[in-house]
Amino acid sequence: MGDGGGRSGISPWLVAAGAFLWFRRSKRREQEARGHPEVDATRFMRDIVTEDGRAALQVQASLYEPDPVSSEQWVHVRLEGSESNQQHLELTLREAGGSTDAVAVMLPLGTRRRVNSVDCYVVGGLAGHLPQWAVARWGAQLRAAHFARGGQPSAVPARIVRVPDGRGHVILGLEVLMPEAFEAG
Repeated sequence: MGDGGGRSGISPWLVAAGAFLWFRRSKRREQEARGHPEVDATRFMRDIVTEDGRAALQVQASLYEPDPVSSEQWVHVRLEGSESNQQHLELTLREAGGSTDAVAVMLPLGTRRRVNSVDCYVVGGLAGHLPQWAVARWGAQLRAAHFARGGQPSAVPARIVRVPDGRGHVILGLEVLMPEAFEAG
């Protein structure tokens, strides 16, 4: 697993920059902050202006990537809810110059005792959320890693895919590559 490093191509800083614009305005984030006041996630975010003059939010995330020499098994997970976030996925494709490779920043949400959902953000904004089986498997680990690093979010490699919607149309979706476990290293 890589920690904080980037993949060749898209910088995790730039990929996650737009994603947190939506996160900061989320009512869920306010609820999470009230539940865990000791975490200051804002220290991993800062407002920037890109070279072309656009305002963006730059985010420092801990990037988990497959290690070619490790025997760890990684799982592809397709997000739910991406049909409502097509504009965010389209913006991500444009920002990446048409490349379907992306980085997804993962935010566990819920109560003090239980993670109810994990929202996934890409450079364009909210891309969707993990299905419930994946929340049950990784939600508590993600939250533990998040709080152990003082609020720094976790990120994983992702790819934008075209998915039939069942009505004869094709929509954009996002698949994330999940490790066996999230560690707070």
